[in-house]
Order: sequence, then structure tokens, then C-alpha cells
Amino acid sequence: MKLIVSTAIIAAALGVDRAKAAFPSTVSSLMDTKADPCDDFYQYTCGAWISNTDIPDSKKGIDYTFSGIQERNDLVIQEIMKEKLPIVTEFWESCMDMDTLNSLGNPTFAGHCYQDCHGRHQGSAVQGRWQDL
Repeated sequence: MKLIVSTAIIAAALGVDRAKAAFPSTVSSLMDTKADPCDDFYQYTCGAWISNTDIPDSKKGIDYTFSGIQERNDLVIQEIMKEKLPIVTEFWESCMDMDTLNSLGNPTFAGHCYQDCHGRHQGSAVQGRWQDL
């Protein structure tokens, strides 16, 4: 009987050590362990992050997981737009050229936009302007 109890205690202790090792330190750094999880679980789990995070006036809120990703994506998109803006502008204007599109008919819409994008077809009676967006 002592052997069974001893084995159970050792197994439980090893399980706790493995659970601690698997629990990322970044998660525990977000927690407010001074709060009682039975009284305020939200404060317990997110309290340190809430007290250490400033939300810029330009944003309604941020989240721990996706805000950094969104900011990096915005920078990448800005760089792409700097490089590709002339092509995007030309494509936009070609697709807004309703007179030409209507005269060509629906089946050639994609071909018309493709040709405009590659500079093979010039001219546009543009009803919308990229700069007005």
C-alpha cells in the first residue's frame, strides 16, 4: 500500500513539474497573482497586462495577440503601396471607366482591366478617381 501511495505522490509531483515547464513564462507575466482568482478571475488572469499596457489615443483598444501582427501588416501594406501604387491606380481607374466598360460589354470586363493595368490600352472616361478615396 505504501508503494502505491508513494508512486502516486511521485507521479503527481512529476506531473506538476511538467505542467509548470509547459506553461509559458510570457503567459504568467501577464497575470496578477496577487488577485484572488475566486473573487476576480479576469484580474487574476490579465491584471499585469492591463496595468502595464498603454492604449494609444488613436486606438479604441488593443489585444495582446493580434495588435502587433496588425501593426506589422500595416507597415508591409504601406511598403507594397509605395512600390505598386501606379499599377494599382491605373487598375482602379480602368475599372472605373464605366463608359468604356459598358461599350465593351460584360464578357470583356476582366480583359479590359488587365490590358489597362499593363498599359496596352490607354484612355479613360473615369467616373471615380483613386485620389478621392
